[in-house]
Amino acid sequence: MKKALSIIWMLIPFFFWILWIVSALVLGESAIENTNIMINLLYIKTFSGIGFLIWIVAMLIWIIYLWREKWLTQSEIIKPSRKLARKNVWKYWFWIALIFILQITQNELSDPSRPTTLFVSVLIILLGLAYLRIDLGLKNLSLSIIQEKKAKTFDIFVNPDKFLKYFLAYLLTLLFTIFGIILFVIPGIFVALRLKMVPYVILEENIGPWDAIKKSWELTKWKVANILALNIVLGAINILGLVAIIVGLFWTLPLFYLANVMFYKKLLLLKK
Repeated sequence: MKKALSIIWMLIPFFFWILWIVSALVLGESAIENTNIMINLLYIKTFSGIGFLIWIVAMLIWIIYLWREKWLTQSEIIKPSRKLARKNVWKYWFWIALIFILQITQNELSDPSRPTTLFVSVLIILLGLAYLRIDLGLKNLSLSIIQEKKAKTFDIFVNPDKFLKYFLAYLLTLLFTIFGIILFVIPGIFVALRLKMVPYVILEENIGPWDAIKKSWELTKWKVANILALNIVLGAINILGLVAIIVGLFWTLPLFYLANVMFYKKLLLLKK
């Protein structure tokens, strides 16, 4: 029953979205001369728009309610992560600066006004791989800190075998997410949230891409709203860091990494 209600709940926005799109497209046709049809279509468009907004508000209320769930509250995730971030923030600085440099360089090379050559295309791909490698390394560093190991800056160097598994899992996740986005966006967001624990599973258990995807799917069952709530809060904190002349990100990004690892560890405890 719970599963059926969840499916219905996820299908509601599709119903309103399709109604809105169809009515908007039909209204855009100048061939319609019947006034009653025009008025009815306007009613349908307004009704579907209001319905979709109500669904979003209800979703936000649901997220806020679930944010209070035991083990997954702000005091259980954000506060301890913030304390750890203060103690270990310097371990992230060099790699965060390197990420900025990689992204700026990649954006410059991807500029449509620049001529695209084979060398430039290969360089863009290599920069993307370097970013993924550093991102996985920062997750590994955060795992070491959360597990109270003697975390060192060089914990960022993950062995090639794990990176290969992560890269393959990343491609599969990207493929599933894009397919979900094609199906009116929301399924893509849902899939991306369900597979958010894949990197941590690979880092800890060193299992294959498909097994990591299945494990992440199992861990995040009924926890999508919690993950969304956490990332909304962390996203807002990162925006504040960006506003603070970008330098603030050197403090907020370590919190982002640590809070996500903390959440992963809480999910493991809940499944035991």
